[in-house]
Amino acid sequence: MKTAIFCGLLLLAGSAGAQTYKCSIGGTTVIQDRPCPGSVKRSDDMPSPSKSVVSASVDGTSRADKLERDKQYINERIASRNYEREKSSASARIAVCDAEAHDIGDQISRTAANSPTGAPVNMASAAALQLDQQRRQTEIAALQSQQTAKLAQCAQYRREFADKFKN
Repeated sequence: MKTAIFCGLLLLAGSAGAQTYKCSIGGTTVIQDRPCPGSVKRSDDMPSPSKSVVSASVDGTSRADKLERDKQYINERIASRNYEREKSSASARIAVCDAEAHDIGDQISRTAANSPTGAPVNMASAAALQLDQQRRQTEIAALQSQQTAKLAQCAQYRREFADKFKN
């Protein structure tokens, strides 16, 4: 009796680590350690297919089709983000250009407002006053020229923006 129990336990211990196959032979279910004749049945320790593989086969689309659609979606998202970055950068460039043109206009106003007041005391001060006035007029003319060029540059940036982004 002890020998029969020992042999039974020894057989169970030996087959515990082995892979098992559940086969249907002649209407009866048989469990064995080798694949069933004709087809392989799943054993409990075999991994199940991933959800994406199962869903791909259910949808009727292949895994390659799904990967291609995912790749296309990612490429479209990247293109969209790049487009928005370029648009934002171009808009910022226009804003900086406008601010620079405005600063030049402020310089023109400050230069024009800094003319001395009062009458000259003598001929030397009158000559100095006249030279200062000429210098100021030259500086204002140069600043106006810079502002005109800057405004033309800003207008060019706006045209490029409108052409590229259709706004």
